[in-house]
Amino acid sequence: MSTKVTFEVEPGIKKADGSKNNKDEASHDFNTLTGRSLFFILLPTLILMLMFLLAYGSFIVTSFHELVPGLSMVGDEWTLNSYKRFFTSTLYPSFLWETIWRSAEITLFAIIIAYPLAYGLVRTRSNFVRYTIMLVLLIPLLAGGISIAYAWIIMLGNVGVINSSLKYIGLIDRPIRFLYNWRGVVISIVHYLIPFAALSLVGPFQNVPRTLEESAINLGASRIKVFIKVIFPLTITGIIEAACLTFALALSSFLFPLLLGGGRVKMISNIIYEKISVSYDLPFAAVLAIVLLFVSLSTVIGMTFLQRLLRRKYD
Repeated sequence: MSTKVTFEVEPGIKKADGSKNNKDEASHDFNTLTGRSLFFILLPTLILMLMFLLAYGSFIVTSFHELVPGLSMVGDEWTLNSYKRFFTSTLYPSFLWETIWRSAEITLFAIIIAYPLAYGLVRTRSNFVRYTIMLVLLIPLLAGGISIAYAWIIMLGNVGVINSSLKYIGLIDRPIRFLYNWRGVVISIVHYLIPFAALSLVGPFQNVPRTLEESAINLGASRIKVFIKVIFPLTITGIIEAACLTFALALSSFLFPLLLGGGRVKMISNIIYEKISVSYDLPFAAVLAIVLLFVSLSTVIGMTFLQRLLRRKYD
């Protein structure tokens, strides 16, 4: 009577005939497939980054040249005259500082409005309230900037909805000028950027356990004290992230100042557009674009550093 003995081959060890185990082959195929999948996932991002770098690379090269007088052509000689023109001028730096100040103002208003919306979206137990907030946040994203701009032109006009309602109630005798000044521009941009700020704050609110708020209330803390001592410190890093995104979008605003400003309100993006399409001064437009990019990157770096400091303090 003979006994048959079988030996199981360990994964990764070759059999007697020189072939690998099936488990090892499956693991090898899985790793290969994962690498290819990762490549195809990152490929669109890499292409977009390459296009972005090429575009700004060409702008950087163009900024070191000068417009040929009388012609819509860029000269061949390398020069710093376009940079000297910007830094020695009093007009263009004032446009830049005005853009930065207004962008900070827009960011502040957007965060103040978006913060309670994000909190209500996360904490509410009512599906009706949740869906209503989501609808309010998604409409500006789905409608698009042009539709929102023209809607605000209709609402903010001298015979628009807002002025007509205020006049009907008796609060005003003559229409308030909202169009062709900073009032209408700020209102429209804030409305457009609220969804970006609110949706950026949803994650930080979800990371704050509801039990912390309930425990603080059970220990005798008021709602205001719970907000100051619990909610705000734990979401402040998220506020920094939302503010960084909102500020960067506000800084590059072009459509709303163009339509609601009527040529009287100009941000730095509008100046860049005029230099390219009207005066064909590509070198100076490139300088303005590079300065705007530098301000945006400096803001992101500064916000990131501040976020790390606050995270070390409150985490």
